[in-house]
Amino acid sequence: MSTRQIKTQYAYAKWLAGDGVSVAAHTLATTSIIPIGSIIKGVTLRAAVAAASSGSATVAVTVGGITASSAVAVAKLDTAGWVVNESGVEDVANVTTTNAAIGVTIGTAVFTGSVSDVDIIIEYVLVD
Repeated sequence: MSTRQIKTQYAYAKWLAGDGVSVAAHTLATTSIIPIGSIIKGVTLRAAVAAASSGSATVAVTVGGITASSAVAVAKLDTAGWVVNESGVEDVANVTTTNAAIGVTIGTAVFTGSVSDVDIIIEYVLVD
């Protein structure tokens, strides 16, 4: 019988406009680090205020050397209180390889104004 334990844990970050709204990868001021070898089970984004864009902006969540979410369209975050949930598939692509903190990568177009205020919650499994 195995003596290893599987632990489901959560990590939190907050993406604010001051962290960056241009088309690029951004480091977040309020973030968490997930241990190397963690399996990403899901990502939740909650818009605290309505997000806006000059075009069809997208945002993807990164952590631990991998992209943990799809490129989420601004339309899914353009109303305060909206929540986007994505479940991860447990495969090699969802296993963290570095201790890089939670960040965001913005694609297609910039987010406008100071309206980006998104809570990011990552569910992950760590095998001891």
